Amino acid sequence: MFVLSKIVQFLLSPAHVLLACLVLGIVLMAWRRTRRAGTIAVVGATVVLVVIMVVPVGAWLLAALEDRFPPPEPMPADVAGIIVLGGGQDARITVERGQPTVNDSAERMIEAAALMRRYPEAEVIFSGGLGFAGTTEADVARGIFTLMGVDTGRILFDETARNTYENALATYQLVQPDPDSTWLLVTSATHMPRSMAVFRKAGWPVVAYPVDYRTGRSGGKEAWFLLARHLGDLDVVVHEYVGLVAYWALGRSDDPWPEP
Repeated sequence: MFVLSKIVQFLLSPAHVLLACLVLGIVLMAWRRTRRAGTIAVVGATVVLVVIMVVPVGAWLLAALEDRFPPPEPMPADVAGIIVLGGGQDARITVERGQPTVNDSAERMIEAAALMRRYPEAEVIFSGGLGFAGTTEADVARGIFTLMGVDTGRILFDETARNTYENALATYQLVQPDPDSTWLLVTSATHMPRSMAVFRKAGWPVVAYPVDYRTGRSGGKEAWFLLARHLGDLDVVVHEYVGLVAYWALGRSDDPWPEP
């Protein structure tokens, strides 16, 4: 199932779909009988690309995800623990360059370090098992936390979870939390709705602490005429919205659009 999900994610990428339409259209245009269909495919893909470049549709849809679970206000006076989901690490470059390396979701670890200072008695779990050449997200995160001066002895690193569903199951089994305790869940704001749905399904009513925002309060109105950025936003949109529906259909969550 894990491998299948990665294949589906690759095939549904908007950039890949549009490229396939362009290539198919060019091939069809080589024959007279299919030239009309090929022209339609090429023109259609080109028009869609222009629309994507001009209008930040992806940013608008991302804003809906990011605004679904706002940060707690006020912050809890005390928390029993902090859960940090993997995804801000680049294991391949870490291995090949010999330095702990982050990606554009590094705020998960940065904000986690700040929360650890704010709640010095809280338990901390980092969950992330994907990696490269025997190095996991947890291994990279351990190196990053060390560089930031964080006491990694406070952190329990789970190196088994490969996706959000496994994050929830693995951390729940590790902690066996008191149902009345308060736990903060730290992950990217776009990823928070799916994460909350899965943790709730696991029987863990965590408190959302979203980080790593991709849109401002303007909802993407500042991001016009940026093709590469808009395609990247749409990739995240497809990944998260399809993930929400897929997890619900597979019984991994009880709600495809969970309430805050």
